[in-house]
Amino acid sequence: MRPVPSPFHHSVCKYIVPTLPVLLAGFIFWEPVADIVAAWGKEEYSHAWLVPPLALLLALHRLAEKPPAPKESGWGLALVGLGLGLHLAGRLSGMTVFPQYGFFIALLGVVWTVLGGTVFVRLLPVLAYLFFAIPLPTTLYIGLSAKLQLFSSALGTEALQLLGFTAYQEGNVIDLGVYRLQVVEACSGLRYIFPLLGFSYLVAYCFRDALWKRAVVFLSAIPLALLLNVLRIVLVGATVDLWGIGAAEGLLHDLEGWVVFSVCVLLLMGEALLLHRIGARGGGLDARVLSMPRGPFFASPPKTGGVFLALLVLFSCIAAGQAAGMLAPKDAVIPPRLPFAAFPAEIGGWRGTAHGLSAAERELLRLSDYLDRTYRHQNQTPVRIFIGYYETQRGSHKLHSPDMCIPGDGWEILVSSVARMKLAGGEEIPVNRALIRKGEKRQLVYYWFAQGGKNMARSLEVKGRSLVNALTTGRTDTALLRLTTPVLPDEEAAAVDARLAAFFGLLRPRLPAHLPDFMEKPE
Repeated sequence: MRPVPSPFHHSVCKYIVPTLPVLLAGFIFWEPVADIVAAWGKEEYSHAWLVPPLALLLALHRLAEKPPAPKESGWGLALVGLGLGLHLAGRLSGMTVFPQYGFFIALLGVVWTVLGGTVFVRLLPVLAYLFFAIPLPTTLYIGLSAKLQLFSSALGTEALQLLGFTAYQEGNVIDLGVYRLQVVEACSGLRYIFPLLGFSYLVAYCFRDALWKRAVVFLSAIPLALLLNVLRIVLVGATVDLWGIGAAEGLLHDLEGWVVFSVCVLLLMGEALLLHRIGARGGGLDARVLSMPRGPFFASPPKTGGVFLALLVLFSCIAAGQAAGMLAPKDAVIPPRLPFAAFPAEIGGWRGTAHGLSAAERELLRLSDYLDRTYRHQNQTPVRIFIGYYETQRGSHKLHSPDMCIPGDGWEILVSSVARMKLAGGEEIPVNRALIRKGEKRQLVYYWFAQGGKNMARSLEVKGRSLVNALTTGRTDTALLRLTTPVLPDEEAAAVDARLAAFFGLLRPRLPAHLPDFMEKPE
């Protein structure tokens, strides 16, 4: 006679065992999840607090409409493996962006594995909504912000001029005569785009109409946010002209931001209602999906089998490795070096004049050390050298490329290419070569990156090497080097290139003391 399972055994199998992967995943991913939640404290991501509960509500509605019969699927293990791979790469290297996206991918994989492909496909639109709760990588955020600042500054200046106000643009600064309005990150438009994209996706999801109409509603959030951000800049410029510089700061400035965002939301709703009147009509906006759904949500309870067991074993191994400290990142190795304050002020007859970064620039760049000097020699054209040093690429220390800063300072990039700077002795260094202009002034800029004895022109290559070095040696120290010199009227390009190469040839032997191992290995 076969023994009859006890009620306790039945409860364990039905309710406790299926929750074990969730508990293990919570232990594995608690650090990236904590980083994601911490980012929700920023204005641009403050909407994300609503995303998980709304996604759960939408998911329950989709399941309740036609309760499916869940069936485990081994295909989901591939997504789980990819997510865990990203998590481990980030954990072992100390780079936080990989575990955050690894968590999102692993979450998709768990749903696919435990509930099966049919349920996964049905829930995919809801799972995609969770993407709006994950912050952008810092490097991507900074790059987008820099470009949008210039876009907003240019359109804002033109709009103010059309309205009859005195306004001139210089990079991301709008000169209003009595006040210089700086279009900083807070005014780039990203703080509108992120919340509006999440809101427009929700509106498009609830919009029971043709697919193209729903796509228009979702995608229109980007131009709408940018244009209304320009409207905010125009409002600030106009109020400064009417009521003084106090209108660009404090409560009135913040109020203008809330007014613009509210207008964006209303326009999106109005757009959906207008599109509903065009062509064949569907059901319009369906707010019922935001109400509390009624079960049942599944036609049968989820069943655990071999695939579920494989998922459990996979999570258990990773969790055990983390608990035992076997998957801890290598300690950051920071080599000894001389600070740039000890760098010679006079080299081969060239005497340097030091420059300093503003508090805003220091906060943005987060450099460990830097050198910023203009060197002059008798009647020769001066050369400016800037070296920004990061002792690590982990955490908030992220490399910044000059191609973001040059336009922000009001310079127009006329020509940009990857070239090779030829030094005495046959050594060549790959550099980004940019000819820039501001008014009647022209300058030639070389910039490149140095890491672990290798010089690189592409920032993407630097990122890849940083990841490899973080996993192998623990060293991610990196330097950005930039040379700048004026281009005189009718001066030949070859002469300007030769000036920069000759000047760097003088600096070259003195750099290893300040940039350990960086310039010691010829290309």
